[in-house]
Amino acid sequence: MNIRMKIQISVMLAVILPGIFISIILDKFVTDKAYEQFYDVSEREIRQVENAMELFFNGVAQNVNSLATNPKIIAAGKNITSYKNNSESVIMTPSSNGGVESNVYEIYENFANSHDSTAYVYFGNAEGGYIQWPEGGMGANYDPRKRPFYQHALKNKGKASRTDAYFYDGTALISTVATVHESDGNVVGTQAVDVSLNGLTKIAKDIKLGGDGYIMILDGNGTILFDPKNPENASKNIDSLADDVYKAISKLPSGPLSALVNDTEYEVNIVTSNALGWKFVGFVPKNEILKMSNSIISKLIYIEGFMLVIFLILSWKVSTMITLPIVEINEKLKEIASGEGDLTTRIKLSSKSDETFDLATSFNDFVEQICELVVAVKSKAESVNKLSNQVAKASELLAETTEEQNSQSLTMASALHEVSMTSKLISETVKGTEALSENSKVEVNAGGITISESIKLMSSVADDMSSLKDILNELQSSSEKIDDITKLITGIADMTNLLALNAAIESARAGEAGRGFSVVADEVRELSGRTTGAATQIADLIQTVQSQSNSSYEHITELNFRIQASVEKGEESLKILQSITLASEKMANETLSVSTSIEEESKAIEEINENIQVMSSAIGDSANNIASIKEITEDLDIQASQLKALVEQFKT
Repeated sequence: MNIRMKIQISVMLAVILPGIFISIILDKFVTDKAYEQFYDVSEREIRQVENAMELFFNGVAQNVNSLATNPKIIAAGKNITSYKNNSESVIMTPSSNGGVESNVYEIYENFANSHDSTAYVYFGNAEGGYIQWPEGGMGANYDPRKRPFYQHALKNKGKASRTDAYFYDGTALISTVATVHESDGNVVGTQAVDVSLNGLTKIAKDIKLGGDGYIMILDGNGTILFDPKNPENASKNIDSLADDVYKAISKLPSGPLSALVNDTEYEVNIVTSNALGWKFVGFVPKNEILKMSNSIISKLIYIEGFMLVIFLILSWKVSTMITLPIVEINEKLKEIASGEGDLTTRIKLSSKSDETFDLATSFNDFVEQICELVVAVKSKAESVNKLSNQVAKASELLAETTEEQNSQSLTMASALHEVSMTSKLISETVKGTEALSENSKVEVNAGGITISESIKLMSSVADDMSSLKDILNELQSSSEKIDDITKLITGIADMTNLLALNAAIESARAGEAGRGFSVVADEVRELSGRTTGAATQIADLIQTVQSQSNSSYEHITELNFRIQASVEKGEESLKILQSITLASEKMANETLSVSTSIEEESKAIEEINENIQVMSSAIGDSANNIASIKEITEDLDIQASQLKALVEQFKT
């Protein structure tokens, strides 16, 4: 999509969108106003019909009241013809009956002739008598007192009132009734006037709501009095009709309503008369209500279409004025971009006061700078070509020097590698000696520890032997004490035996009385003998123990002497091992120093070798880079030549 198309679309949107927005708002406003006007106009027209009917019925009521107070009619309260006892229909003849009836009939006839809408004028008295204009047939057994008009008048005694409408021969009739009183207030009958609604419905029919609108009238009971669109509905109760619109009208006392009648959409305005108790329903086709708003919207659409065409033409001209310099600049840029451009070309515009002139000026300045840049590039391309040749020659010389350095570094690296291998061999040999020294040190330390432990063990055994000697000495002393005690026990046993013997002798002397004592003395002697035997055995055992203790003491003394000698020899061996350990440690330290020095030397040689290898690698990389530089300079030379050829295509 080019700029011209974008400008035209923007202009169309700027015209169409506000137009649509305004049309929607205006349509809503005009439609609301049309409905508002319909409700206002229809209610005013309905109120006119209501006022006309109210005036009419007020006049009828006044006339009825006037008739009810007429003395001649009051006089008809007695002695007039009655039809309540007739067994069959008869013809009424009040005009020729004479007397009161003829007077009343004359009054009625004059009244009817002066009031075109009068259908019937009649009077029924309290006795059942009846007078009517016009004369006609009367049914059998007719009693006016039982008729609705008479009952209605009695309910509204003292004032004129209207009955519900009724239909006769297709004509809607309404009775206005009033009670007739004598001077004392006694009701003597009922005066009634039935008027036809044909005149009133003609008034309603003549009132047009719009072109095809009309007014329908219902009484207080919902009976349709007048429906010009559907005359067949007259006299029907609206609730008996099947159409939903009539049910909606019946339920709604007043207000607006949308309805579909005979496939036509109508707006309905319902107004209920407080004075009459009737419902006036105004119908207006919806298309008539919206006719004005539709006309306004149609005109607005025509105006918007006309404006759209004008703005399209203007947008085309304006977009052409705006885009023409841009198109020219675009063509010039395409010419330059094609590789055959003439950098000496310039854009010339007649206008010098708008943005297109600034754009053209900027384009000319841009082309001027490009031209200068191309000239400079030509000059620089030649310089680059010369410099690339010089760099290529220097690169060749540098490559030869680098190759020689690389060869020397490889020879040096090989020699250092051999020195490094020899150093590693010496280092490994020294490390072996160091390991042997360390092992000797460990074994000597272990021997020293073993001898130290043996000395400690022998010293402990010597201490135990000394303790054992002390125990044996104590045992010898205890044995001697036990021997003394045993001797004491033996002496006591001997004394006891002697005493028991004396007791036995005395008991024998005592005879039978000392027999028991003799038995005890025998037992004592027996125990004394056992004690002496046991003491003798203990003495023998003690002698044996003392003999063994003396022998053990001598052996322990000799063993203790030998242990002391072993301890002294062990201490001498420990001192010798400690001397060996010191010598081994000294040798190990010296070996470690030698090994460390050799390792450091080997590491230094390896580092030198690695550095030489790195240097050799760097020299190799340098050689490769130099070769790359040579290739780059050759490529640069080619590109410089190509660049020169390219810029020479532009005309400067």
